Amino acid sequence: MPETNPLETVEIIIPVYHEEAGIGAFHQQLCAVVDGLRNEFRFIYVNDGSSDGTQTQLESILATDERVRVIELSRNFGHQAAITAGLDQSDADAVITMDGDGEHPPEMIPEMLALAESGYEVVLAQRLEDQQASWFKRWTSNSFYKLINRIGDTQIQPGVGDFRLIRRNALVALKNLHEYHRFLRGMVAWMGYRTVILPYSPAKRIAGASKFSLRKMLKLAMNAIFSFSLVPLYIAISLGGIFLLLALAEAIYVLRFWVLGLVMFWLGRQSPPSEKPECNKYWKSLWIALSALLLAGVPFWLTQIPIGLTFPNDRFTLPFILGVSLFWVSVVMLMPLRRWMQVGVLVLAVALSAAYQLRMGIQFQRDWEQQTRFFWQITWRIPALEEDTIIFAHELPLQFFSDNSLTGGLNWIYSNTDRQDNTIPYVLYYPTVRVGLAVRALTPDEPVNQNLLVGDFYGNTSDSIALVYQPPACLRVLDPELEPDNWMVPLQVRETIHLTDWDVILPEPQHVPPAIYGSEPTHGWCYYFQKADLARQLGDWNEVLRLGEIAFHLDDQPNDPVERFPFIEGYTHLALWQEAVEMSAQSAAVSPVIHPAICRLWDRIERETQDSEEKSSAIQRATEPLQCEATP
Repeated sequence: MPETNPLETVEIIIPVYHEEAGIGAFHQQLCAVVDGLRNEFRFIYVNDGSSDGTQTQLESILATDERVRVIELSRNFGHQAAITAGLDQSDADAVITMDGDGEHPPEMIPEMLALAESGYEVVLAQRLEDQQASWFKRWTSNSFYKLINRIGDTQIQPGVGDFRLIRRNALVALKNLHEYHRFLRGMVAWMGYRTVILPYSPAKRIAGASKFSLRKMLKLAMNAIFSFSLVPLYIAISLGGIFLLLALAEAIYVLRFWVLGLVMFWLGRQSPPSEKPECNKYWKSLWIALSALLLAGVPFWLTQIPIGLTFPNDRFTLPFILGVSLFWVSVVMLMPLRRWMQVGVLVLAVALSAAYQLRMGIQFQRDWEQQTRFFWQITWRIPALEEDTIIFAHELPLQFFSDNSLTGGLNWIYSNTDRQDNTIPYVLYYPTVRVGLAVRALTPDEPVNQNLLVGDFYGNTSDSIALVYQPPACLRVLDPELEPDNWMVPLQVRETIHLTDWDVILPEPQHVPPAIYGSEPTHGWCYYFQKADLARQLGDWNEVLRLGEIAFHLDDQPNDPVERFPFIEGYTHLALWQEAVEMSAQSAAVSPVIHPAICRLWDRIERETQDSEEKSSAIQRATEPLQCEATP
C-alpha cells in the first residue's frame, strides 16, 4: 500500500494494573515487533495504582530502555482514566493504545501503521469473538453493543475495544473532549475521523487473569449509555411526569370545582334545573373559553402581528393561555367518559405541559450560558469599540436570542453611559435577516439607519467587523485579508468580510460584560488566543509570543486551525521560523479546506518581514506541501 502520510514518531500507551508477572515478557514481545520498523517508537506505561510489584518491574524496564516512560497514578482510577493520562502526555505523529497483558497482539502494529500511513486517521482493532470467553461475557458484550447502538446517536462497532491507532490531528481533537466519565471507544467514534477496522484474534494472556471485574464492566457500560444517549434523560423525565401526574390528580379534581364556581358566580346566576346540570356548566364554560380566545387575538389581528409556536412569535401566545385551558377542560368534561378517565386525561395534559416547560427551561439555561460565554469572549478580543459600528455574525447557536436581543447586550457593554441623545451606538446583524431591510446591500459606504424602538442607529457598512462563533471553537474576528476563501466560515458572514475594518477595534479602555453575565470565566485557550489575536492586530509580537508560551502549555488546545494563525505570524516576526513552520503544518493537517487561508497568511508574512535565507527556506517548506499559487 503506498505510503502517503509517513509517521516519524509513534508512541505506544500501555495501561497496567497488577501485571507484575507478565509485564517484562510483554515488553520483550513488543520490542521484538517494533525494533524492525523504520518509525521512531516511544513507550508510555501507565501504572493504574497497582499494589503488587508492577511498579518495580516498570522501573526495571525503564532502566534498560531509554524509550520508556512510566506514569504512576496515585490510586486505581480505572482503565479509561489510565489511557487518558497517557494520551495527555503524548505528542507523537501517532499514538497506539493497547493493554499490557498480551491479549492485544503486538504483531498487529505494522499493519496498523501501514493503514494509517495510507491516509486513515483512526485504525481500530476489532476483536473477533473469543470462544474461550464465558457465555455470560459474550452475551453481555453483544447485548451492550446492540443496546448502545439502538439508543445512541453514535454507532460503535462490536468488538472494538481500546486497541487502536490515532494520528496526531485526531488525537488533538480527542484531548479537547473533557468528559469526566470516559468511554474512549465511543468518543473516538463520535469524532468522525476517517476510520478503518482491522480484525484480530485475541492472544492468550501472558500471566494472571483479567482484572476487569463485573462491577467495572457495568460501570463502563453505564458511562457509555449516559454519555452517548439521551434515552436515560427521557426516561427520567417520563418517570417524573408520572409522579407529577399522581400528585396533581387530586389537586386538579378539587380545583376544578372552585374554578367552575367562580365562573358561575361571574355569570350571576345558578344553573336552572336540568336532567344534566354538570353538562350545562361545562357548555357555559366552553362559550366563555371561546370568547376569551377571541378577545385575546384581537390586538394581534388588528396589528397583523403573526402568531406562532416558534421563537420569537411564541410570546404572542401568552394571552391565549386562559382561554385555551378553559376550552380543553370543558371539552374533556363534556366527553361521555367516566369521571376518573376525564380527570386522568386532564392530569396527563398538565403533566406533559410541565415536562415540556421543564425542557424549554433547560434549553433556555443552556442558551444563557452560551450567550454569557459569547460576550465574555467578545470583550477579550475587542476591549473597546468605535461608536456607530456594525457587527456582522452568522446565526449564532442560540435558540431563544435573536440578533436584536444580542444588540442589547452589546450596548450594555460598550455604550457610553453619559450619552445625552437616544441614538444606539452599536448593532449586531445577522445578514440573513437584515440584508434587504436595515442593510440595503452588502456594498461599501452604504448608509445604515434603523429604528430600534428605544432609539435609532446611524452607521455605515464600511464601519463594521465580521465575526464567527462556533463552539467549541473560540469566537473569532474575521481577517479580511486571509479568510475570504475559508470555507470553514459560514457563507452568510463570509460575504461580509470585505466590509471589515479592524480600525474600529480599540485597545482601551477595557470593557467587561455587566454583572448579569456573571464573573469572568477561567482563562483558558480562548482567552489567550483572543488576546494574541488582538496583539497581532496591534503588531505587538512579543506579547503574542508571551501569550503563546502560556496557551500551548494548557490542557485545552485549538478547536479551529485558524486559532494558530496569530502565533504563526508572531513567531515569524520574531524570526522563530522553525516554530512557525511546524505550527503551520499542524493547521494544514486539519483539512485541505484551510490551505488557501494558510497560503494567504504566508503571503502576508513574506511581504511584512525582513528578508533572509532562513525566511526563504521557511516559506518554501511551509507553502510547497500546500501547492500555494504565487501572488501577482
